[in-house]
Amino acid sequence: MESPETPDMDHANPPGLKALAMQLADDAKVFALAEAEWIKAEAGERANIAKPALIAILVGLALVFGVATAVPVGVMLLLTPYIGPGWALLASVLLFVTMASMLFLFGSQRIKAAFKPRSDA
Repeated sequence: MESPETPDMDHANPPGLKALAMQLADDAKVFALAEAEWIKAEAGERANIAKPALIAILVGLALVFGVATAVPVGVMLLLTPYIGPGWALLASVLLFVTMASMLFLFGSQRIKAAFKPRSDA
């Protein structure tokens, strides 16, 4: 099988090893630069796609923090006429600290289970 001929290849005077190495280095540099440009373009495109999603997530987190503040206050205000403001505050704090502790314990157990080394039995 014959190799395809290039127009600048001279069969009487083939290029030397140094010239081939220089050509290889030049081609590698051009390829690396083109690959870097492609990666930058891809990253920019993905960032443009992700930007509205990140903004929506941040707005959602702000709303969650607002709800996390408002719900205990609302529970406290609902309980105040029945048990008084001091006991309503205590009950609200105990309720939400208990819920947070249970969620924390659940999450920590799941994380420990996820990172536990598997036995090769």
